[in-house]
Amino acid sequence: MLVEGGNAEEGGEEDGATREQETEIGALRAKIDELNSAIDTACDEEDYDAADALETELKAVVAALNEFNHSVQRFKNISDYEAARLNYLEDIVEREAMVEDAITGNMLRIKDQVPPAHRSNTRPHDRSGSLAPAPCLL
Repeated sequence: MLVEGGNAEEGGEEDGATREQETEIGALRAKIDELNSAIDTACDEEDYDAADALETELKAVVAALNEFNHSVQRFKNISDYEAARLNYLEDIVEREAMVEDAITGNMLRIKDQVPPAHRSNTRPHDRSGSLAPAPCLL
């Protein structure tokens, strides 16, 4: 099931985005029709392996999109997204680098308060009875 979003009559800046979405939806519908036709042809020719592969591809194209499992694309390409992601991470590290000591009220660097995790550390036996490596904290 392909769920469409937006309304072409809303006006303003959303008209451009809505037209782009309508174009993408049209392309997706054409791809769905193409895949369905190819699946029918493969089944008619009794090439069930090809039909299964096409159905897998069809499942990737057809999705039930809603506000809980997708979002509006805010970046034109992956490099813009990656630059924004790295900028956000740098900002978080800078803003959240300090913590206030509850007893003294001193500001302490979190980096200095976390004990280093070494691969040689082990935790108690897991259910299989073998020693498992300690989880990495950093």
